[in-house]
Amino acid sequence: MSFRAASAHLLLAALPWACTAPEKTPSAGPEGDGARRPALSEESAREAAPESGPGLAPVAAPGSAPPGTPAGPRGPQESVSARGQERILELDMLDNGSGTEPVDATAPDGRRFMIPWWVSSGTPRTTTTAAAGLELAPGALLSQPIAAYGPLAVRLRVEGRVVGAGRLRLEDGRGGSFELELRDQSFSFTGADLESRFGRAPEPRFLLELSAPMDSAGAVFHDLRAIVSWPCPEPRDLALELYRLCDGVVRTWLERGSDRDGPRSTAFLTRRFDVVTGEKIDSGAGCIHPLFEGLLEASAFLDVPEWNAALETFLGDFFELGFHPATGLPRDWDGATDLPQDRKPVEVGRYLAFLIDLEETGPERFRGPAARQVDRLVETILARGLLPDGSLAVKYVPADGTPSLDVPLLRRLDVAAQFARLARLRGEERLAECARVALAALEFTHFWAGTWSTIDPDFDDNYGHWGQRAATMLAAFPEDPEFRRFNLGAFAHFAPVWRDALRFGGSMASDQNRCWEFLQRVAQIEPAIRPELDQLMVGSIRAHLKGRQYANGSWGDSTFVAFSPRASLNIGDLTGYPANMLNGLAVACREGSSLRDDATRALFTAVLRSSEQIYRRPHGLILRREQAPGLNVAGGDLRLFAAAVEMLEQLPSDGLRAAR
Repeated sequence: MSFRAASAHLLLAALPWACTAPEKTPSAGPEGDGARRPALSEESAREAAPESGPGLAPVAAPGSAPPGTPAGPRGPQESVSARGQERILELDMLDNGSGTEPVDATAPDGRRFMIPWWVSSGTPRTTTTAAAGLELAPGALLSQPIAAYGPLAVRLRVEGRVVGAGRLRLEDGRGGSFELELRDQSFSFTGADLESRFGRAPEPRFLLELSAPMDSAGAVFHDLRAIVSWPCPEPRDLALELYRLCDGVVRTWLERGSDRDGPRSTAFLTRRFDVVTGEKIDSGAGCIHPLFEGLLEASAFLDVPEWNAALETFLGDFFELGFHPATGLPRDWDGATDLPQDRKPVEVGRYLAFLIDLEETGPERFRGPAARQVDRLVETILARGLLPDGSLAVKYVPADGTPSLDVPLLRRLDVAAQFARLARLRGEERLAECARVALAALEFTHFWAGTWSTIDPDFDDNYGHWGQRAATMLAAFPEDPEFRRFNLGAFAHFAPVWRDALRFGGSMASDQNRCWEFLQRVAQIEPAIRPELDQLMVGSIRAHLKGRQYANGSWGDSTFVAFSPRASLNIGDLTGYPANMLNGLAVACREGSSLRDDATRALFTAVLRSSEQIYRRPHGLILRREQAPGLNVAGGDLRLFAAAVEMLEQLPSDGLRAAR
């Protein structure tokens, strides 16, 4: 639906699992070499019978197999937490802890001496062939962040062995460090050891450093694991938790954002308000809104009378006031003057998508009006919006239908994608041909770019937007050769670049989850890409978890480079509430994905809860990493709402009905 934003094998190992008995302390944690899943105890594994997938197979509990044994899916565990009896999950969050993940680069490519997933200084690798471990020459250092969930960080367990003379140092988010001098030995330490050393509980983000003294003969580390604990509520409990958060978002925005200015009140959300004080900041013009897009999507699978009533109230005003009577084009409504803004150009792709969704799955009494409005809009676009290069204008003046070209090129397929949907729905070949021509016009002037070190912005922006629209075209016509060629060719280009960007610490944007979303849809149509996509998704989740975690244990929607956040980059990142991360984890749980399991839900839960703790204010969620001394405009909770609706669709709804 419109509300969902979002070559070569990823040679990642699996995440191990381990279960622990109930106790009074919350806990959770991943483990694995490369991309792996949690390890359950033998008994729990039999009870849980979790699904497994590429690089995500279950591992035995600690002690049942040698350290470094390829591990697998993250698995549920029983434990008493602050939320009562709740399962926890243990995952190995160290990637390539064996040091054996191969590198397929050749001279003169400098990657041939790099060690996947590790940041290095000195000369840790002296040959182009992966060693039988993490090799460090004298004076060399390797480092890797370890993502963890703050309330369960004390359950961290790091283990491995070293040949030669080596040093290990672990630093937590508050700068506390724990160091070991090692020589030809196995080793293991826990969060409790850190707590004893620091005189306080350890706090993520953790950074593990391995080194070899300059006066030594070097060292080789083997079978490293960092077992981390994550909260793993039952799916029905998580659904109820998300529903309550979403209900709070709906109530807050209806109370504080609704148009109450001027003589006529409407259901349009035209007011901005402060998330700290709740006070009105200003009012403006609006019409379609993320809240109502989310309510429409939720109404297709979840029956909440209050939400349905709010949606239908909005739809009444939407059809009465939101379209120009002569052109059928959408327009904004000024809440202060109670007048339509008929001369202000409006992008129509979003409206088309909303109307088609409404026609297909919306409240019954609004489906007919939606279909009629779509037909009027399409005729205006066909009459005024066919551009000389074959593409379709996406922005128009409502009063007379004049196209406006003042629009980012990223939007150029917005209307074409919806024409493809309509062509399938209405059986009109002319609309399908418009979509094909628009796609051909794009291909004529563009080629895919990006390298492993700078995969973005071509991957997250260009591919994220055009690929999303092309996937919509493919979903409408799965057998169309042009749509298939574009989608599969783009994936073939980006898959190996994406793989190495993840492994070698390239510059990664927080909004890459756009690509995660539409590629899930492409894989439903073309199952042949599913194994490779799932491996890439596993690597993406793990890289983004470690690369976007701040020193206080929270996550943010910030770009990261070399597995470290760059929250100060002036590139439009919203460094606060990590809705992109949550949305990506929810998308990974879609039907058909091998990541649709307890491990992904556990990681989602940890990001959700830590973010609520850090970013929550009395009337919403802050969008930036720190609360501003002045105004803090609401909007973070709308981003939460989008991710939460996505995840709610993947969870059972019977628990919500019982709770209500």
